[in-house]
Amino acid sequence: CFRCAKCYKPLASEPFNARDDGKIMCGKCGAREDGNRCQGCYKVVMPGSQNVEYKNKVWHEDCFKCFECKQPIRTKSFLAKGEDIYCAPCND
Repeated sequence: CFRCAKCYKPLASEPFNARDDGKIMCGKCGAREDGNRCQGCYKVVMPGSQNVEYKNKVWHEDCFKCFECKQPIRTKSFLAKGEDIYCAPCND
């Protein structure tokens, strides 16, 4: 009877989250409901996944892209112009 309110997975031997609204959810469903959304694709950024945080916003690593060449920036240096992000070569 002790199941996730979203996917109905049994939670007796699984990690779970108790929400303020009284719902009990498995870790995966809880992260989807309450997790941060990627600024590039608007999908949930799952805890522990590779991501980029910049100015209190979060992106999947592959979604944080140069405005000009559309290549993922990952760990390379970048510059921001307004809301747009540019890799160093495109900024030059």
